[in-house]
Amino acid sequence: MAGRTTQLVVESPLRRFAERLHEELGASRVLLFGSRARGMAASDSDYDVIVVAEHFAHIDPAARARGLRAIWYEEGGDGPMDILCLTPREFDLSCDRVTLIAAVAPETIDLLAS
Repeated sequence: MAGRTTQLVVESPLRRFAERLHEELGASRVLLFGSRARGMAASDSDYDVIVVAEHFAHIDPAARARGLRAIWYEEGGDGPMDILCLTPREFDLSCDRVTLIAAVAPETIDLLAS
């Protein structure tokens, strides 16, 4: 999926959240999508995030996001967040099929990009 993400100046809580997920889970990608990534968010819009980490390989998909919202709020996050958690393999497979991941891939902002 190289070249399909957009780099943008990202607000500090999002950057800190992504860095913590990288440090604590080994996340290889933390991707923002939706209205916040498109620059069309209202003040009450949620944050939509895809977290890609091998850490999720042996965790039930329904349980993968547990605790991640707490990290978001600890880092100063100020709104609701929807989190999709995938392994790198799941992410790559999803990008090549008709899925939500493939549909939003062109608009994502890589929060770990420098």
